Amino acid sequence: MKVSKLEIEYNYDFLLYGLISPHKEYKVAWKLNKLLNLDLEYNEDIELNFKKNQTLHICNYIFETDYVTYRLIRNKAIFSENIQKPFLIPELKGYDYLLIVDGDEDILSRQEIREPLRKSDFFAYFDEFEANNLKSKENLIF
Repeated sequence: MKVSKLEIEYNYDFLLYGLISPHKEYKVAWKLNKLLNLDLEYNEDIELNFKKNQTLHICNYIFETDYVTYRLIRNKAIFSENIQKPFLIPELKGYDYLLIVDGDEDILSRQEIREPLRKSDFFAYFDEFEANNLKSKENLIF
């Protein structure tokens, strides 16, 4: 009997920012709303199931327009007692939050995101990453 294999290629064509902030996620969402003129709202937690009955619960805030989706997610799992690697993206474990900006590049500007973040003292540090270069980029598909 012939076996068919389904191969799926995902599109990682979005902007990804790592944010370092000691504040709770609701305060980070509030500050991003003020800085970037957004309306991030709490959405139900993202639940990722891995082998060995390990589950990551990730805090999730989202704002969508017709052209762009902004998603603020916490990089470290909410409940991480029995998890070996409690990070959504382990290679970015130094970053507390991830901001994903997905949409039409004619509408959004990297500079319009980077400049307010750079000027704000609310964030200790931020950086932009290329999702295709991340080893655990599949964790960003939800």
